[in-house]
Amino acid sequence: MIRRDCTGRIRIRAILFSIGVFFFAMGLEGERSPAVALNNSDLVLAVDISNWSGTITENEVACWWESGIRHVIAGTQIPSIALQQFQTAVNGGMAVDAYVMLYWDYDIADQVQDALATIEGFSVGRLWLDAEQPAGSWTASQLTQKIQEAVDACGSFPCGIYTRKVWWLDNVGDTITFSYLPIWYAYYDHNSDFDDWYDPTVWWEGSFGGWTDPTGKQYDSDWTAPDLCGVNVDYNIMYINDVQNLGTDTGEVGTITVNQPGKSVWHTIDLINQYRNPVIIMQPASFNGGQPTTIRVQNITENSFEFQMDEWDYLDGSHITETLSYLVMEAGTYQLQDGTRIEVGTFDVDHNFRVVAFSQAFAATPVVLTQVQTANEGSAVVTRQKNTSVESFQVKVQEEEGNDDAHATETVGYIAIEPGSGMTGEMAYEAAVTQDAVTHTWYTIDFQQNYSSPVFLAGMQSYDGGNTAGLRYRALGAASAQIFVEEETSADSEISHTTETIGYVVFNHPGSLTVVGPPIAPPGLNPADGDTITTSAVTLSCAVIADAIEYEFEIGYDDGVTWQYYYTYSAITNSQTFWPVFDDTIYRWRVRAENTYGLGEWSDWVTFNFGDVGGGNSIPPVPTGLTPADSATITTSAVTLSCAAITDAIEYEFEIGYDDGVTWQYYYTYSAITNSQTFWPVIDNTTYRWRARAENSFGWGEWSVWTTFDFF
Repeated sequence: MIRRDCTGRIRIRAILFSIGVFFFAMGLEGERSPAVALNNSDLVLAVDISNWSGTITENEVACWWESGIRHVIAGTQIPSIALQQFQTAVNGGMAVDAYVMLYWDYDIADQVQDALATIEGFSVGRLWLDAEQPAGSWTASQLTQKIQEAVDACGSFPCGIYTRKVWWLDNVGDTITFSYLPIWYAYYDHNSDFDDWYDPTVWWEGSFGGWTDPTGKQYDSDWTAPDLCGVNVDYNIMYINDVQNLGTDTGEVGTITVNQPGKSVWHTIDLINQYRNPVIIMQPASFNGGQPTTIRVQNITENSFEFQMDEWDYLDGSHITETLSYLVMEAGTYQLQDGTRIEVGTFDVDHNFRVVAFSQAFAATPVVLTQVQTANEGSAVVTRQKNTSVESFQVKVQEEEGNDDAHATETVGYIAIEPGSGMTGEMAYEAAVTQDAVTHTWYTIDFQQNYSSPVFLAGMQSYDGGNTAGLRYRALGAASAQIFVEEETSADSEISHTTETIGYVVFNHPGSLTVVGPPIAPPGLNPADGDTITTSAVTLSCAVIADAIEYEFEIGYDDGVTWQYYYTYSAITNSQTFWPVFDDTIYRWRVRAENTYGLGEWSDWVTFNFGDVGGGNSIPPVPTGLTPADSATITTSAVTLSCAAITDAIEYEFEIGYDDGVTWQYYYTYSAITNSQTFWPVIDNTTYRWRARAENSFGWGEWSVWTTFDFF
């Protein structure tokens, strides 16, 4: 990485190399030529820059492009400079990554979270964790733990490791803990290839840390090579297609037949495709062995995951051979060619029900399949759901009855798909919900069409019976399957279960899932919501959508009373620059993409302030700091709702609803001149939800997200 605290290096070779690169870059006739020819279309030339590079200009980025550069990695040390670098690089057509230097003596998670906050709103493919600072007094195990803290702080955002072999060996003992993450390594041999990795000639070359294939190589630094187009840069090669632009293969399905030797054994499944943020669904198990079991998933990477048949805690953990199906999809929202909507995502939840709101509007109540993605606590769990609607569903994790009914927070994945049958690419599928009729006895599901080698997944959609239970299946054939609700007997021997509604999805055979049809709603919008633009021009951009042939950018403005239409631009790239004619005004914009199947869905509206607006010249922001927090428990007779005070707010509204066991019911809306409101709920032992919004002289702001609490 570019820095000014490096130890000195031999400069004579650097000067000679600089002369060679200079003439190579300029070409014999003084024109710029690509720095190197790359045969692999997924491998690109890249530069990394930092605050030491300073702000960059459009002409400099254009010069990089003419020199063959297609990717820019910017450091997040000084956010204002990083933001300018990202914007200019994106405007110039570059793919972008970010890196954060990890300083061991300071809070690691804070450093990563600050970096993520800096890059929010940009279509950054990956955050690289720069693990190369001197070890100081830290031990190898301590540094390994600190790197793990950085990885954990990334959450679902794609991250990777940047380091050097010598540092890694000397400071973390060649740990292989992070070998499932991408590796970008530094080795200044002036060669834009991976020959040193795959065909080492000296001990400091070659693979390390358990990594088999590198994603990137920093082959020259600002100390060993000249500036590029007048900018202080490091030189790299990088594979970027694994983190840029989702292709059409956004999922896969499969089956596996396996036994479970014991509680501590995990099995690995290597995936067909490469993913940025995969979600795994793996329920239920077949019924060869009579001992109740669920399925647990952990260690999900871009191309693999681990699972086990997780018998309930009162059992020995050994289970005979069963057949399991699994469904893997990239997190996001999709629409199939026939209009069927799909949503895939993750959230954190414990033993209390949580409301999960969908990010899109479903035309019909979807089938929702959920699966625990982590093993933060060892006790066996299933997910239980209720109150699914076109807007949201509720879910929790549930331990066996013999336990204390408390469980640590786990990450749960979900896949929601509108009911129906059809084709996704060349794969036949169907999604449906049974009648409220499935119990502890076998129930036959008749498929809507025949399947050659069916892949079958199912999950309870209701919570009619509170006893801990999962599902099992048998007699899976081309046209039908049998299922039943399986209770465990940790607390008593009773296994009767009342009727439940079951949702299921079946696919024709194992293989990749191709989501065809119009593109997804573009993510990564910039300017982001609430940004202020003071330059004369505004460049709108979004993440690149694979196979898009055109983008539409629709713009509106606030005339002080309502939103007015401004203009719709059509562009063949994912960015559009325009010069607003109304100064000191709030604008909003959205974007959609078109491919050969037609126009996709619009993104959400995003607003930005143009000129001297904000701070009193706009509607209030969405309230934050809501108390009670989500999933809180209230045992007092009164509940005080509050949010963070909003400058210039003249009134607040607090809307409340409650769960009647079937759906959310409206309770009351309070108006208050302060940012808090106390009320006395009249319905005990109930889950409530609430949200808030504020009003100033320009009107009402947007509602906050729904927040739930249990009232006893």
